[in-house]
Amino acid sequence: MKLRVVVFDGRGASATATLRCAEQATATGFLRRAAERHCRRARKLARLLTAPPSPNQVCPQIYGGPQTAHVTGRIRRSRVDRRFARTDGCEIADWDRMGSLLG
Repeated sequence: MKLRVVVFDGRGASATATLRCAEQATATGFLRRAAERHCRRARKLARLLTAPPSPNQVCPQIYGGPQTAHVTGRIRRSRVDRRFARTDGCEIADWDRMGSLLG
């Protein structure tokens, strides 16, 4: 598994981190501490990371902030290209599920 995570604060600043999960877990940026734990978390979230959100879900209109994130890479044989935001209740829930993977 190899992931690249870019988190934008909504005010012009961003932070980038990479996570590589092979025989030995390695990470850079805000993921560099506890790389093995982040790898376990990413494996558990594989479905969230590899599938787009359902277009038919009903989401509460709650604004959680301007932050966004973009996660790219691969988990097993699946491509990851997933965007996260905090602009409604469903997106906030997905952001919260990602936890420390988004810094």
